[in-house]
Amino acid sequence: NDSNEVGGSVYQRINDRLETGVQLAWTAGSNQTRFALASKYQLDAQTVVSAKVNNICQVGLSFAQLLRPGVKLTLSALFEAKN
Repeated sequence: NDSNEVGGSVYQRINDRLETGVQLAWTAGSNQTRFALASKYQLDAQTVVSAKVNNICQVGLSFAQLLRPGVKLTLSALFEAKN
């Protein structure tokens, strides 16, 4: 991207079960700014739920379950929340 983009992120582990993050980016040529907020919660030793929302109103949700060692089931969805 020819050094036209500047970005950064912040990650915070709140406790043993909850993690959050913020991502920011700016593109010089189009003067476009983007951001996203995300969170991940460990329900138990085998189950994780996550959510992410960005500035263009996309909402992502995921559910991951460890079925047995080496086998994980992940369900995810992305929604357009504008309309």
